[in-house]
Amino acid sequence: MWVTRALRPEDFARVDTLLQAAYQRPHSFVQRLQRQLDIQPDGWFVIGNPEIMGVGGVTVMDSVGYIGLVGVDPGAQRQGIATALMTFLMQWAQEHGCQTYLLDASQAGEPLYARLGFAASDLVEIWRLDLPHAPAVERVSPNVRPYTATDLPALLACDARCSGMLRPHCLEPYITEATGSEPNRDGGRMWVIAAEQRIGGYLILQQNDTIGPWVAEHAAMAEQLLNTALTHHHGASFTVMMPGKNSAGQRMLQRSGFQRVRHLTHMIHGKALPDERRQRVFGQLSLSVG
Repeated sequence: MWVTRALRPEDFARVDTLLQAAYQRPHSFVQRLQRQLDIQPDGWFVIGNPEIMGVGGVTVMDSVGYIGLVGVDPGAQRQGIATALMTFLMQWAQEHGCQTYLLDASQAGEPLYARLGFAASDLVEIWRLDLPHAPAVERVSPNVRPYTATDLPALLACDARCSGMLRPHCLEPYITEATGSEPNRDGGRMWVIAAEQRIGGYLILQQNDTIGPWVAEHAAMAEQLLNTALTHHHGASFTVMMPGKNSAGQRMLQRSGFQRVRHLTHMIHGKALPDERRQRVFGQLSLSVG
């Protein structure tokens, strides 16, 4: 019988090895696991008996549960572990008030989720811009300015309008990382576009030069934020995870020289959500939170 329990920091070494093997990606997942626990400390679990053979979690945003980082050790697959874990996660989310479950599925995972009642509703497209091919940004919009702490209430209101969810606990770690102890000194990594006290969009450039979270009420606002972000980099490329239904955003990335490198299937179970929210999200936080 498989036993499910809460993920603990002392599990990270084993879970990191498991996820690298399950996702066939050689980079460490430890920082990402810690970020998930920071956002939803009670929503991440491991499964095994007694050795850990699977991992996954849920981030609760209002009545939405976003499921992510579901992985099973390749040597223990096809034994019902993923099904047992997903059933547990959905039950946990339901007990925490969720009526809708979302996830971003790889090609390998999609059949499992379909058997559990998930349906494809969109794509999540991963785009990359290599800096040698980045266009020169001639002018940064005067409407875009660095974020300051006094912007927080208006920013959270903007994010709720655009994403369709209340998710301040999700944004907090990204804001802290982007602003640090001296917000926006030396250029910073977070910007807003605002008229008077109303914020119409914002963008965070993560330390690994992933662009997101990035939301805006209109594509023109999103593009002005992007142009600002492209003048700030510390690595060799930029990455964006953009909803497939955001066609205006895709055209914007193409104009800026981004190339689509892969995609996942965005899947839903339960109460439907309006498609409009996907058109105002230009960059996800991650593939585990949306």
